[in-house]
Amino acid sequence: MSAARVAVLTDLHGNLPALEAVLASVKKLGAGRLVCGGCRPALGGLDAGEHRSGGQGLHGAAPFDLRFEVGGRRVRLVHGSPRKVNEYLFEDKPARTFERIAALADCDMLVFGHTHKPWVHEYGGVLFVNCGSVGKPKDGDPRAAYAVLEAEDGTVRVSIERVAYDAEAVAREMRSVGLPDELAEKLVTAT
Repeated sequence: MSAARVAVLTDLHGNLPALEAVLASVKKLGAGRLVCGGCRPALGGLDAGEHRSGGQGLHGAAPFDLRFEVGGRRVRLVHGSPRKVNEYLFEDKPARTFERIAALADCDMLVFGHTHKPWVHEYGGVLFVNCGSVGKPKDGDPRAAYAVLEAEDGTVRVSIERVAYDAEAVAREMRSVGLPDELAEKLVTAT
């Protein structure tokens, strides 16, 4: 199925206020489809599932490897990499690593998360899109992050959207329930 605008979320990490802020942003954006690349959902059934606009609800138990089209481009959504669910594809890995993955990816766009650091780059004819993290960014920006894939005039544009929410309040709540202070601190410093 092809869609004109798709929002892709990854790495929710149980952060409901961040997820709610992102869902409000996605709704305002008018994305026709919302997919989730997993990792500890704040809402049951959203992990590695999808939501389509129009009140169709959330669908859980989707495969680790989700494929769909945007503007005629074949998109493959995985959590870590197509090779392994928990492989970290950091942007500074050698280009040859990404070129090997691209040769085997069987897609035009490979979308993923797991590192909590958003980036977009093309290798071997495949566009690599790291969505960042909704619930626990690690790139120095505490705002929630997600990717938007949008078909327009025969091309697909990719953007990383950032959404502010009250990370300080979430950190305070984490401390109040006895979670380690370092976890709360990482949430507001995003490192």
